[in-house]
Amino acid sequence: MELKPEIVRDILLTIEATKPRNKILKLSDLHRFAVSKQYILDDVLYTVEKLVEAEFIKADLDKIEVGQMTYNGHMFLETIKDRNVWEKTKAVVSKVEGVSLSILTDVASSILKSYLIKE
Repeated sequence: MELKPEIVRDILLTIEATKPRNKILKLSDLHRFAVSKQYILDDVLYTVEKLVEAEFIKADLDKIEVGQMTYNGHMFLETIKDRNVWEKTKAVVSKVEGVSLSILTDVASSILKSYLIKE
């Protein structure tokens, strides 16, 4: 399977916007998310798995329940939250077949820094 950066960003934004501290997102919530964003559920579940491996979110993959976003997840989301930074990041990484989350983070950080320096 392929890790899709747009799904990564949308999952983190959704967790940040809708998840109270102790609420768990269940499979039915992830299914509604996938349908609302027109994503394939398997792609969403794969992305959740990778976000857990990257320590961006906490989840029980056996029960398919998503818990809190971790510090690393928050830091990554803050880097890509701005729509201009995100669009530029996607344009840069789309030049290659695929990128890791660490490369995606580095590219987004560089773009964000360049925006901040220009201001």
